[in-house]
Amino acid sequence: MESARHMQEHWDVYQKGADQLTRDLLSLFSKVPESFKKQYQEVSADTLKSAQDLFYSLLGNIVNNVSSLILGVLLTMLYTLFWLCSPVPMDSSVDVMFRKYIMFKTLACFGYGISAGLLLYFLSVDLASVFALTTFALNFVPEVGPFIAMVLPCPVIILDSRIDRPMLVLFVAILGQLALKFAFSNIIE
Repeated sequence: MESARHMQEHWDVYQKGADQLTRDLLSLFSKVPESFKKQYQEVSADTLKSAQDLFYSLLGNIVNNVSSLILGVLLTMLYTLFWLCSPVPMDSSVDVMFRKYIMFKTLACFGYGISAGLLLYFLSVDLASVFALTTFALNFVPEVGPFIAMVLPCPVIILDSRIDRPMLVLFVAILGQLALKFAFSNIIE
């Protein structure tokens, strides 16, 4: 809660960062030759048209498959409900093994979340505690969750105008989180 309040109090820092990023991009774009700009506009118009066509075809496919998805989810929920009402009897050793796995997985996720939060804190990233909590929660999602958690602090890092070299901090944050992911996935878990 404290980190969210801190970020709210320093919102002008992020506005300055966004303004600086916009100025840098406009400066870079102004150095591009005019012929390249014209080609870029043509390619971007073609790309936009292709993206629009792809979007419409995907939307059509999604609409066509929604009913089967709803039916599948409904059947899965009913099956899960029946399974919870009358669980499959299992040996107590299997139950103990599942409980130990869940406990160790929770401890590993907690350690990974704390480590990622400390890394972001030492890099002076706002909302480090919030990112630590989301990293803890997303680490339960196999393989994809930690990578989503790595991407979440990127906008905060890039737009923070108090950071002298935000791209370097971003690189260190992502590389550090990748190293932590490797350590926790392959060594600790």
